[in-house]
Amino acid sequence: MEDSPQISDQKYLLHEQYKDSSSLQSRLQGMQQMGLDFTESYRWLFDHLPREP
Repeated sequence: MEDSPQISDQKYLLHEQYKDSSSLQSRLQGMQQMGLDFTESYRWLFDHLPREP
């Protein structure tokens, strides 16, 4: 599968997708409406990461 041009366009990502937190907030709101909660997934991940420096 080939990436869409916007995904690899650094200017687009910086100035549109990540210019503020609105895109992230929209994604989080959608996940909450669908009943998805990634808190447990992150907890599992951190529990399995090595703790050595």
